[in-house]
Amino acid sequence: MQGFQGGCGLDKWSPPVGDFVKVNFDGATFKNQQSCGVGVIIRAQSGEPIAAFSEQIPTWLEVDCIEALAAVKALEFATELGLTNIHLEGDSLTVVKAIRDESNLCASFGHFLQCAISCTKQFLHFHVSHVRRNGNLMAHHLAQMAKEAPDKRVWLAEVPANLVHILLNDVPIL
Repeated sequence: MQGFQGGCGLDKWSPPVGDFVKVNFDGATFKNQQSCGVGVIIRAQSGEPIAAFSEQIPTWLEVDCIEALAAVKALEFATELGLTNIHLEGDSLTVVKAIRDESNLCASFGHFLQCAISCTKQFLHFHVSHVRRNGNLMAHHLAQMAKEAPDKRVWLAEVPANLVHILLNDVPIL
């Protein structure tokens, strides 16, 4: 683990510092469907999207479990894209602290945490931070999109058309 940044008070997305890309993740539960969703957005310092994805998980998991799985999927996605300097950010304080401290490995979501921690070792530089929901809106909406689509959907250098307004609201300079 190379670093932790607080960020808990932020109400909007903020750009990564230095030569990093920011990887925001979120999980969502759809109890009526007995399924969950994962959303990930990767952005450059300018706020421009590098990649995004939305994926339905065809089983229902507790909130901490789906948040931890979303972190794993975000880290795996960043690895697939060949990224080396990442700043991982999510709105689950429990999961962010567990990844940062390499703790809670005996929790019900410990196996996901172990996988996430293992994934972090693949990056040259890694930071993790917590952000409030308003600073994680793109990932949140991508996770919610998974409710309606059973297949994983990936966007490179863009986001879904119906979410462009959220991206622009986060980073009005785009």
